[in-house]
Amino acid sequence: MESMSALPSDPAGQLAAAESARQRLAASLGTPAWFHTWLGVATTVQIGAVAYGLSDDASGPRLVAVALGALFFAVVVAVLWLRFRRLNGARVGGLFSKALMGTSNRAALAETAGLGVAVWAGLVGLWWLVALASVSGGVGYAVSARLWWRDYQRDPASHAHGDSRGMLAVVGLATVAGLVALLVLG
Repeated sequence: MESMSALPSDPAGQLAAAESARQRLAASLGTPAWFHTWLGVATTVQIGAVAYGLSDDASGPRLVAVALGALFFAVVVAVLWLRFRRLNGARVGGLFSKALMGTSNRAALAETAGLGVAVWAGLVGLWWLVALASVSGGVGYAVSARLWWRDYQRDPASHAHGDSRGMLAVVGLATVAGLVALLVLG
């Protein structure tokens, strides 16, 4: 009578082969042309829009500037994510949350620093500094995404974990609520 469950003859060898296959797959994946550049541009626009929307110089509905910056960022992220999937035919754990949505420590620091300086500069009317801080935040965000991608390709097992959709939704809602509160109170 045959055994119902066949045990592999060399489990350690099969695990090593699977890990090697994962490494080869990760190394073979690529990002679409201008991927990190567009991510940096979207972040720059978003930071600048928030700084303008929160400034005293904003004309018209201030929330519109903030919303348009966020919408531009969201559209660029969606397009980049779809282009990545079409190019590679694969989903990479962590790409959406860590690289595109900026939940890595480096991306969060770059965006927060750029946003903080840009908002302050907008409040005091230093528009050259708003532009500089927005661009710096965008460049830092794009560089952090590039560094995450490099780290993922070197060690996919350690970097393939992203934040849950629920956590991303909570952070997104908290961000929107904070910006609305600033607009209403400001």
